[in-house]
Amino acid sequence: MTVSRTRSRLWAPEDLAEYLNVPVGWIYKRTRKNGPDIIPHCKLGKYLRFDPESVSFQDWLARHQVAIKWRDDLTLAVTGNRVRPTEKTGQVG
Repeated sequence: MTVSRTRSRLWAPEDLAEYLNVPVGWIYKRTRKNGPDIIPHCKLGKYLRFDPESVSFQDWLARHQVAIKWRDDLTLAVTGNRVRPTEKTGQVG
């Protein structure tokens, strides 16, 4: 019997750097034991991988979000270079 597992794709440092729009060196710096604000990751031999769907990664990302009050009825959540409206309609206008 074959067991099928659905698993999210793990990201390489380059994938995470592209997602956050930061240099790859910035990612590596935040995976060192004595580095600032360590990004949750796993190490497979010499290779670093990140699980963007893990609870620990989502918590880390949430700690870095900044809410910006734009209008009375619209707040923007900013993560890295991504901006998403949190208005009920989901549209900026």
